[in-house]
Amino acid sequence: MSTPSSLPQLSKKLTLRQFQELPTDLKIDYVCSGVELEHNFIDKYKIIVMLGRPRTCMVGVLAYALGYSYVGNVYAPIILFGALLSFLWSFSANLHNTYTDFKEDAYNLPGRLYLVARLGYRNLYRSLIVCNILKIIIAAFMNLPCLIFAVLVQPLVHQYSFPPLRLKGRPIIGVWVFSLAVVSPFVLGVLSQQTSDPLFSTESIAMMLFLTVWFMAKGFFKNVPDYYGDKAANLTTSATIFSSWKSASIFTLACTVVAYLALIPIAIFNLVPLKVLISLIWLIPVVINCLKLIEVNDGAKGNYCLKIDMLISVGFIITLLLLTKFNILNIVVTVFSLFILFGSDWFGIDSRRNQDTSGGSNLGDEMIIAKIAWRNLWRNRRRTLITLCVMSFSVAFMIYMVSLATGYHKGIIANSVKAGTSHIQIHKETFHSVLKSDLFLEWNSKMEEKMRSYNEVKAYSLRIKSLGLASYTNKAQNITLWGVNPKTEPTISVFHNEVKNKGPLVEGSYLKETDYLEGYLDNNPHVFHLPGVLIGKKMAEHFDIRIGSSMVVTLQSAGGEIKQNLFQVRGIFQTLIPTYDARTVIIHHKMAQKMLSYSSSQFSEVAIVVNDYSDMKPLAEKLKSDFSSSFEILTWDQIHPNLVDFIRVDNVFIVFFVVTLFVVTSIGIVITLLMSVFERVHEFGVMLAIGMKESNLKSLILAESLWLSIVSCICGSILISPVLYMGQTQGIDVSYMLEGASLWAISLDPTIYTEFSLFATLGCFALVICVTLIVSLYPAKKATKMEIVQAMNFV
Repeated sequence: MSTPSSLPQLSKKLTLRQFQELPTDLKIDYVCSGVELEHNFIDKYKIIVMLGRPRTCMVGVLAYALGYSYVGNVYAPIILFGALLSFLWSFSANLHNTYTDFKEDAYNLPGRLYLVARLGYRNLYRSLIVCNILKIIIAAFMNLPCLIFAVLVQPLVHQYSFPPLRLKGRPIIGVWVFSLAVVSPFVLGVLSQQTSDPLFSTESIAMMLFLTVWFMAKGFFKNVPDYYGDKAANLTTSATIFSSWKSASIFTLACTVVAYLALIPIAIFNLVPLKVLISLIWLIPVVINCLKLIEVNDGAKGNYCLKIDMLISVGFIITLLLLTKFNILNIVVTVFSLFILFGSDWFGIDSRRNQDTSGGSNLGDEMIIAKIAWRNLWRNRRRTLITLCVMSFSVAFMIYMVSLATGYHKGIIANSVKAGTSHIQIHKETFHSVLKSDLFLEWNSKMEEKMRSYNEVKAYSLRIKSLGLASYTNKAQNITLWGVNPKTEPTISVFHNEVKNKGPLVEGSYLKETDYLEGYLDNNPHVFHLPGVLIGKKMAEHFDIRIGSSMVVTLQSAGGEIKQNLFQVRGIFQTLIPTYDARTVIIHHKMAQKMLSYSSSQFSEVAIVVNDYSDMKPLAEKLKSDFSSSFEILTWDQIHPNLVDFIRVDNVFIVFFVVTLFVVTSIGIVITLLMSVFERVHEFGVMLAIGMKESNLKSLILAESLWLSIVSCICGSILISPVLYMGQTQGIDVSYMLEGASLWAISLDPTIYTEFSLFATLGCFALVICVTLIVSLYPAKKATKMEIVQAMNFV
């Protein structure tokens, strides 16, 4: 091996082409010597990103989202940590491969070796150490299972390329370890929100096995383009065990087809929804690409097939993800992944490019193109400003609509909880569906102590519920009776909160502690005290009853007896749900116990409010394990499935509306860019004539559209910020729209507040950028397909 002193003839200002012209052994010695080619501070970090290959990391991020889809729908900060850890999982693996495989790269990818020479071999090693430390720190922030998994599996993943095992040289086990780049993020996704036993469901295990087989096939494919380089380096891989490129490619085709078709038996046994079989439509381009790989028999062209296979793989796993669970989180992950996937080419941040095998441009070309694109935009200020205004207003409207929908949906949940539903309810099994008085709970000190031990519990209250009949004079009405504790009920609902907020009360007062007493009180023989009752405004109108009037409530006790009692109307409440106001009667829980023949420790329901909505599911799982199996533990979404369905449908509508809005806006973008292209036909002809590559010209057009989308996202965000602030503090009062209507989704408060959502906003930005770049492909293609002579003579 050469030393720095024995390499004086090499300049630190070598270009990629000059480096590629060096003898292979000299390239290897140059990298091993530790000499760094000249580079600036920004280039150093860009090279690290290029060697980490963000494009290949997105499959792991999508696998993480897929794993997370199996265990819950709670959007918590752990998702961001998990996505970042999944990204670094593949990113670190790519850096490790670059560090250990430089001899093979000297034959397969000399351009990548040039990047290592620019960065410096020692700096690459330091980058590996930093990545590994970051992964452990992030896993520790997530939870203990994720940390244990990362500590145990990460060394095995590194052994794919690192000594002493260097499993890359062992064809079968090496490809299995390679598959961990996708399987590990999937497992992390399952572990991120683990709240129930067993640790993994049958469905998640089936998907994990499928991903293993599927990505092992990808490992076979990945090794084929490196066939000749690995042969020259005497490295045994799943490709080099075959006598020829063609034989290795045919084997890869067979394994790939079998891997995709493995999804069918999983679906037949109902381990995944049958609809996921739609994703097998990707098998058609997969087979075409594999057939092309068989024909090319060349490393550079094989790398292009590998790039196409990566695009197909991302499309397949995105389809699989969205068919498994279609929600806003998975949409955001999908859009972000597509942006990174295509942005890797546009920003030049991938180290397995065509020029890495056949020579290419310098690292700073992309920056020059970006500068030229920015200047081109402002050559026609008026057109650019008009386009930016249209795009900015579209972005602002998208953000506002998404924020309004988010706030509205949170308001639905908050209103429902405040109206008395609570986040979690505990009953005797089947009580919620029948409300039979003989299905009661025996509440004791142990249960109370257990309830107070949960950190997630903000407050709870014991209630009694029963079906009954209310009558006044010659009128009667079927009712649902609530027996509440005036002391604890204000902590979980707006009812009975006399001091802070009158809530839905429109007349009279709430129940007091003495409203279960009956008879002559305080030694006053002149006033007979009746128990108090609260009724809805619709019932009051039906009975034509007023505050202070008396009404009869009839119930069937737990023993089957029919009991009646006279009550005095203390208050009248009004919500935005007429059926609730017409059929709900609220009395003191002690009076309800008396009528139903309950003891003082017997109740129908425990209503629980948690500190945060994300605590609801984990707490419900704890309650299921801690309380008797004869109890039913219901969460808010199980109590109100109709509201959950409403929110889901509304989310689909919002996504459709936002996408449609920007697709329509994109038509204007296409027209603007086409005008810009046709105005510069002569200019483009000259540029092509003096040697500008078609790829660079295409990048120039795409860079202009990228600048438009980035600036419009910034301007749109600034434009809508004060409106969002007002919507978040003042809200929008829709009460004037509700007169005579029943808006069951808003039970109490007719004011809708906006709620800024970082996930949704980033999703909007990603959508804007991706759509803008996609619609710009046509003008870019138009510019590169010009005949040079005709373009130069164009006037």
